Amino acid sequence: MPGRLQRAQKMGSRRYCKMGNEYPKGHSPKYWRKHPEALQRVKRGVAILGGSERSRQLTSSDTWTVLSVLASVLFAVIIPPLYLRIPLFVAVCYGLIRLAHTSHWVSGWSSWKRTIVGLLAASVCALVALPQFVSQWKLQQKIDQATNATESNAGRQPEVSFPGWSLHALISLHNEHKGHRQYIWDGGVKGKSRVSVYIAPEDILTLSVSDDYGEVFEARSPLGADSVPTDQPIYLTCEIGIGGTTARLRLLVNGKQVGISEFPRAVPFDLSHAPSPVIGSDLDHANGGTFELYHLALYNRTLTALEMKKTALAFKSNHPAVRYNPPA
Repeated sequence: MPGRLQRAQKMGSRRYCKMGNEYPKGHSPKYWRKHPEALQRVKRGVAILGGSERSRQLTSSDTWTVLSVLASVLFAVIIPPLYLRIPLFVAVCYGLIRLAHTSHWVSGWSSWKRTIVGLLAASVCALVALPQFVSQWKLQQKIDQATNATESNAGRQPEVSFPGWSLHALISLHNEHKGHRQYIWDGGVKGKSRVSVYIAPEDILTLSVSDDYGEVFEARSPLGADSVPTDQPIYLTCEIGIGGTTARLRLLVNGKQVGISEFPRAVPFDLSHAPSPVIGSDLDHANGGTFELYHLALYNRTLTALEMKKTALAFKSNHPAVRYNPPA
């Protein structure tokens, strides 16, 4: 016991009893005047030792540290998947309530006042976070529907991969009816090899391919609930398959073919030496489209049914959306 008391006295003198002032550090003079028994314990070096005499009041620095940690976790809640966000948010709310009971800001308050403050802080966080959780849950359901439909429809696709080009995107398109092309993707060189995906003024989703000589080939599909839905997540596939003396351009939504064009000749095009492609506008950074892009994958060939299923499964993982808007 004497050894323990000496350690307590040493700890107390180091952490709390810098007695150059009238009161120890850690609380305001008002607090020490209201709690003379705590002041005596600190002077005896027994505070923060454990057991029944343990002080549960946080210092100013401790309070700010705990609050910073809780705030960091709260902001981090927007990063992990939804099934991790909810328990993290509950932990933050519990931490706020505990902080309301131990912070130096509420020293001298009654227990019920501290509880009310903690519940109010947790309620404010809930009012901000819960609507976001609900909207994220609804969005995830729509994404799962699109990827599940793609997995089931992919079995109807060819089991052969052709050289060419394909774009696979988990995307939500918005038709602004602007009277001009609304580009989603544009890559290549004007007048030569070029691949573009855009919404035409006639509200038609278009895959346009220019060969090495500037000749244009297209596959098109009108926008609509039965073909290319807007304002909801879809798994969009745009592909060019070249098979010797033939070429085929296809548009697929959720694994279902919505547009196809076949040509009895090869379409020679090469994007390997082209400048970096543009997302959300044309090569001149004009005629922008409006959409949310959740995931994008590019291939220098078409995908088989099994590969499309695997891609759809990978798209199910959480990816925050990137919204593209045309410049004002």
